[in-house]
Amino acid sequence: MDISLFILLGLIACLLFPLLRQRFDSSKREDFIKNYVFSADLHNAIMKEHPDLDREQTNKILEGLREYFQICLGYRCKNVGMPSKLVDTAWHEFILRTREYKEFCDNAFGNFLHHTPNGSKTSRKDAYKALERTWKMSCMRESINPKNPAMLPLLFSIDSALGIDDTHLSLLETPNMFSGKSGQGGGHICGGSGSKSSSSDAADGCGGGCSGGCGGG
Repeated sequence: MDISLFILLGLIACLLFPLLRQRFDSSKREDFIKNYVFSADLHNAIMKEHPDLDREQTNKILEGLREYFQICLGYRCKNVGMPSKLVDTAWHEFILRTREYKEFCDNAFGNFLHHTPNGSKTSRKDAYKALERTWKMSCMRESINPKNPAMLPLLFSIDSALGIDDTHLSLLETPNMFSGKSGQGGGHICGGSGSKSSSSDAADGCGGGCSGGCGGG
């Protein structure tokens, strides 16, 4: 084999290997989140926080949490808004189980996915943009047209479906909330000002993992 061709093939392999490895890691992390079994203790904690809910309903909430984690992974650590108070409660309870949550984050993201109250560091515009990302990804994952939705995706409908009125955003304004006419924002966001991403807003995996903090409106 010609030495120059050999060198060229070696360079191509060096360039492709990190991309293939990142893709493999992303797929592995997505499968981990998809198949993760939340503990019975976490179910019980949610039911204690919301005594009117039954086991089937808490299962639905945890499916919403699973969906949120998939979206965080898909956006490669960009800020991702949390529209549901019920799912947010589940996230808080999961974090309180520190060892379990840390092990989950290590496998799902490669880093600890923080969740901290929103303060002055997160502007209303940033919180609004974070919810917009969640809306777009949620719609894409459920094959819903984000600009003309025939229904609301899980994370934007679960609170209303389970009788929780004080959600993190007005569900009635969801279809046009990102048109610039709605002032709704809020929730909590994963990621943080220190997080960086080289990807566009696409579900192509988290790669190196998620880091930074989360804020709420």
